[in-house]
Amino acid sequence: MGEAHEFTIRRGEHSTSYVLSSQGVSKASRYRQRTVPWESIRTLWILKNSFILFYSDTSYWVLPLEQIPMVAREFLMKQVHEIGVRTKSLS
Repeated sequence: MGEAHEFTIRRGEHSTSYVLSSQGVSKASRYRQRTVPWESIRTLWILKNSFILFYSDTSYWVLPLEQIPMVAREFLMKQVHEIGVRTKSLS
């Protein structure tokens, strides 16, 4: 599997776990789990306080930067650049 980075995003009393690996981005909450391969990522918006990761025309995940470890941020940026994902900086 290689390198992997796990972190949790908390919003109020709800939390969602994410894993970034060579296979893609996995998201698991209380009732659902989903893995999106890197090749399915369409666009990464880089905002002042968050990443918005679009994996279809209408589906995306908002990842607050303060809740993502720096090593995971760097891994995400490396992966999207390696596969040619379009990035847009809005900060």
